[in-house]
Amino acid sequence: MFDLTRFTSTNKSEFEQLARDRKEDLDALREKGRWTASVYLGPYIVEARLKFKICDVLKLEKLPAILKTHDLNALVIYAGLKDELKSLPEVFASFSSINVSPR
Repeated sequence: MFDLTRFTSTNKSEFEQLARDRKEDLDALREKGRWTASVYLGPYIVEARLKFKICDVLKLEKLPAILKTHDLNALVIYAGLKDELKSLPEVFASFSSINVSPR
């Protein structure tokens, strides 16, 4: 059975701030024409937002340690967004292109 009593050290608001900070970094890089570097940040933003969403859905301040993963597909499922993502073909295609394999 999974241990849901252990949590990561990162809290919900930190995931939100992390996503916001990386988005600012992405925008700054794009403004300078640094496309490759900006694209690299995309999955980190998505991961942080998904972890925030999981905390929100589960009404927790910290992410359960069992969900400490970089697998975006798994995070989408845990966030309860699988069906919604699949119902948006263009978004699903974009998401699939950034989630080539777990880090």
